[in-house]
Amino acid sequence: MEEIKRFYDIFPKAVALPQALTVIYQIANKQKLALNSGDYKFNKIKETNSTNQKKLTKYEIVLPIKGQYKQIRAFITEVLQKLPAIALTDMQIRRENSLSQYVEARLIFVIFVKGESW
Repeated sequence: MEEIKRFYDIFPKAVALPQALTVIYQIANKQKLALNSGDYKFNKIKETNSTNQKKLTKYEIVLPIKGQYKQIRAFITEVLQKLPAIALTDMQIRRENSLSQYVEARLIFVIFVKGESW
């Protein structure tokens, strides 16, 4: 039971989401990547046992990004290092042609938070 409690203690509370989004946008700015749009969605995770553990909520963040591949790779790496409760669940990268130095990426991050969404 103590192991389960320690596991849930790793995750931030839902009220910390604005701070996590600020970190993501600061990292993008540092890498000179513009995040002009994004889609955000809450998904409640089903409780799998009958104990009174706090429920987790999954917050999905879809970010379209355009930049150099190395900038995008550095962005992903730093986000994953600074936000331990976040996961990169999908990534699509496309380049218009072989001469272009820029790629278009669609990144899907999921951050897990404790408790209900707002």
